[in-house]
Amino acid sequence: MRDFFIWCSGASVEIVKKCDDKEISKYANIGIVVFCVAFLSIFSATYFLSFAFNTEGTNFVWLYLPIGIIWAFIILSLDRAIVSTISKNDSFNIQILKSIPRVALALMIGIVVATPLEFKIFEKEVNNVIISKVEKIVKKDFEKDFQGKLKLWETKVNDEEKSYSEDKRTYEDEITGKKSGIPGKGKRADEYMRNELNSLSKLNIAKDSLTQIRQTIVEADQNISWPDEIDKYKSKNIGVIERVNVLYSLGGTHLAITILFILIELLPLLTKLLSNRGGYDELIISEERNKLHQADVNQLKESELKEEILSLENKKHTQKAKLRVQIEQNLQKEILTELSKAQNEIALKRVEEFRQKNLNNLNLPTIQQPVNKEKLEDKFWLQIGTTDKIEYFFRNGKLRDNELLYSKDGTVSKGLWNFNQTKTELSIELENNKTDFEIVEILTNKLKLKDKDRNDFLEFEKA
Repeated sequence: MRDFFIWCSGASVEIVKKCDDKEISKYANIGIVVFCVAFLSIFSATYFLSFAFNTEGTNFVWLYLPIGIIWAFIILSLDRAIVSTISKNDSFNIQILKSIPRVALALMIGIVVATPLEFKIFEKEVNNVIISKVEKIVKKDFEKDFQGKLKLWETKVNDEEKSYSEDKRTYEDEITGKKSGIPGKGKRADEYMRNELNSLSKLNIAKDSLTQIRQTIVEADQNISWPDEIDKYKSKNIGVIERVNVLYSLGGTHLAITILFILIELLPLLTKLLSNRGGYDELIISEERNKLHQADVNQLKESELKEEILSLENKKHTQKAKLRVQIEQNLQKEILTELSKAQNEIALKRVEEFRQKNLNNLNLPTIQQPVNKEKLEDKFWLQIGTTDKIEYFFRNGKLRDNELLYSKDGTVSKGLWNFNQTKTELSIELENNKTDFEIVEILTNKLKLKDKDRNDFLEFEKA
């Protein structure tokens, strides 16, 4: 289980096990937090899909659980990537700059994971707010159907009341004499009285109609099942966005839980960022160097193999010069020092293989041998009279520019040699220096050469 939590932290289990208990505990704890966030995201995604696709309610639908598990795996992978890509090899300022996009991603993950869970935590509060809003909307829509008639009769009642008031005032003014100057009833008074009674009748008819409409509204209100109407409206019009808006309108408690989830999501990243470089980081650096060194060694071996397969005829002096310059420039670096050692080991191994096989596989042309017909090539000649162990191996394969292997104290170099059959002369080109020799004596186990420029003698024996 501990190995699994270390894996969740994005660290290498094999490398962490090489560290002390403190380092192991640190990465195990980071992995526990990462795993817990991923585990919570299972329920978060499942519940989110439940109310996103099930508009009739917000119950937990187990049908969406496989999708929740896939989402949890995605969250786990992102968190592992966020934590594992923080390198302790950089300066703290560089680490801060590199962590900014990772912090932003962690914030988004925290909010995404927290929001559906908050829907479940505040389910009752969210539903109460939504029901209250929907109830107002449904009742308002219901009243719209009667508002036209209601407003029409309310206006008519007002007009009839004004008309009745005017006719009544006119009739009273006629009886008191304010209008005609003669008090008492007459023909005009009877006419005004009929007008008053007519206006009163119209007013009563308008009031009865208004009362009937209001009674109809009350009866319709009593007969309608408001919970059913509210559920119908919710299923058709209330979606995820409306629920999110309601959730965010709850205020401080909702915000506190969101911040808590964000802090939990940021905890592994902050732990890795603020901790000092430990044993695991040192081992990672060492492992990266070893991998780089091994890659270079493998590249060198591959290059040696290709060089062995390629014909010597295709090699150019300019290519050799470039290779030597490149090697001399890179010898100052530590890693190329190791490469040079590896090259020497490979060359020594090749020389030993030649020595064991006695060069049976070489296709050597038959040429006229100098002096006493002994063969100069196909042998390792050890130089006599020097404190260093110097060996020459003359490989023959063509008429000119044959290959020469020069070994000094275990370090092998390559050169060229040519043989003049007529003059029994030997020329050796090694490290861009060419020397002409005269073959003085060659026996089965002995070789003696004379430097034609300095008149020095070099003596060899069969190695």
